[in-house]
Amino acid sequence: MDSKFEKFIRLTESSNDHEALSALRYAQNLCIKNGVNFSDFIINSCNGAHS
Repeated sequence: MDSKFEKFIRLTESSNDHEALSALRYAQNLCIKNGVNFSDFIINSCNGAHS
């Protein structure tokens, strides 16, 4: 899940607002499907725990 999730997170930084929002929604749904708390995953990713 990490690599797919990280791809979506990178896309949230797109200058295209529609693409960025869509990527954020996919990342959130991916977390829900895998029983992962979205906020915790973001925090851990920022701290390098999922690199």
